[in-house]
Amino acid sequence: MALPSTPVRVRWKELHSPALYEDMVATLLSILHPTSVRTDGSGGDGGRDVHFAVPGGDRLFQLKYHPERLGKSQRAQIKGSFDTAMKADPKPAAWTLVLPIDLSPGEQLWFKTLTSSTSVPCLWKGKTWLDGKMALYPCVPRYFLNDANDEVIELIKLLNAEQAVLAGGIPDALERLGALKARCDEINPYYYVDLATDTATNSVQATVRPRFPNAARDCPIGITAHMVFPDEAAAEATKRSLQATYDFGTETKIPSQFMEQLVVDAPAGLGGEFGPGTLVIAQKLQNVPNVKLRMRVKDPKGKHLAELELSGKADSLGAKGALATLLDGSGVLRVKLRFDFIESSVNVDFEVEPAPCKPAALLPALHLLEALITPNEVEMFMPDGEPIGPPAIAHNAEPLVEAFFGEVVRKLSRVQDRTHNWFDMPEVLSHEELDDLWVADALLSGQSVKGKWEELTPMERAGSAQHTLDTFAAVAGGLDQAGVLGYFEDVTVNIAGHKLDIGPATTVLHRARLVDPWGTLAAVKALQPDERVKLTFVPDGGIDTFEQRPGGPDDYATLPPTTEEDGAPPL
Repeated sequence: MALPSTPVRVRWKELHSPALYEDMVATLLSILHPTSVRTDGSGGDGGRDVHFAVPGGDRLFQLKYHPERLGKSQRAQIKGSFDTAMKADPKPAAWTLVLPIDLSPGEQLWFKTLTSSTSVPCLWKGKTWLDGKMALYPCVPRYFLNDANDEVIELIKLLNAEQAVLAGGIPDALERLGALKARCDEINPYYYVDLATDTATNSVQATVRPRFPNAARDCPIGITAHMVFPDEAAAEATKRSLQATYDFGTETKIPSQFMEQLVVDAPAGLGGEFGPGTLVIAQKLQNVPNVKLRMRVKDPKGKHLAELELSGKADSLGAKGALATLLDGSGVLRVKLRFDFIESSVNVDFEVEPAPCKPAALLPALHLLEALITPNEVEMFMPDGEPIGPPAIAHNAEPLVEAFFGEVVRKLSRVQDRTHNWFDMPEVLSHEELDDLWVADALLSGQSVKGKWEELTPMERAGSAQHTLDTFAAVAGGLDQAGVLGYFEDVTVNIAGHKLDIGPATTVLHRARLVDPWGTLAAVKALQPDERVKLTFVPDGGIDTFEQRPGGPDDYATLPPTTEEDGAPPL
């Protein structure tokens, strides 16, 4: 069983300075109220040592180290702080006095009289309250009052206990690991310590995590690095990277050959001096809310060209600004934003990455990307229409997507809508699939498709073949003459493994000739009506063009509707 934590009793009368008392209580308040802000009292604290916002105003805390009874001098100090607080903020949500003693009845009456001049709720917290909270959060008194060596000894005892056999199996191990983490968390009131195992390196990793937002300000982690560079260019590149880390929170990685010594001042004993090694400076944002923005593109005359909603999160945050990555609804358009809070500007970069989505979902991003060319202007807006920085000129001389890709997306979107057959945008289309797409889009849009043909060989039953020959002879002026030939069929195309029904279409061969007309006629007459015969037509006189029109048969010599069984030729 893991050793229990030894409670720390605070002897309030024996603290060596008021500053120690204020540090302890301010840290406790930061843990209790994570948005707390500590006031720098070098120029006067304004009657508040700690404050945080709540609905209706700020809650103010005044910390006074008066470990004995409140005499005339102590009461005067408290009155001065109270009067200053009420003048600085006439309507705070509350004002609370925190003392290391519990007020006597007479002192409570004095405090009530002092604060009766205002309608602001005024409270006092004393020794009983402080003792209770310090017991709940022993990391505070341990950090400020215990010797670091004592904490190490306690942890060694706990670690020695962990050498025992895990009689209870995994639950026993989890209990002991939880105890270790709890004790690690008690070492420092500003940071939690997270423990994790890495099977790849057979190691245990410890990561410090702030307990409250202002922990790094109250207890910063310090790094002193001694670096040696082979030339000025390497030094300048590292300098720029470090500046970007400070300004925007981006990652900096300094190779081990540049690092000579590193001194880290970190909580929970994780600091120390280190020799050569790779130094990575990065941040991990936590609880980052999702943000939605709108991007608008207009031409130099102010004409609206495209607008798109983007959503995403901040990637990093620095002293000067922030970086964020936003995506459109399709996930294909990735927008990199750099917000500069000092210059009130935003820099925009774009990336296009394939993502599974329907062609229709790509259209908004496609339209915007096509508009992002010089000299068009780009603007960013909050959802309520508030602009983010001034407009920027698009710096792309050519669109970020090829025109052919845009044409493919639009055609496939139209074909899917009109055939009611939707599927994700294919990564690759063959030449045959592209031909089918162009034909399908034209026919479904009421347009004709033109092309060239080499031979038409329908298989027909003898009875219908005789009708075809008679009709062709009438149109051409004789069976051995050339003429216009038309036939109709239900068109289907295959795109990315999907069969799409396009509907009926009529194909017109502008000048066709029957091969071996008299031999074909004799063969047809010799067959029974249900027996099959092949008719062969070829272009005549070099006129090998055809036109495929949407809809049924026209006033041409027409073959009966063909089926796959009949061996209808592809066009």
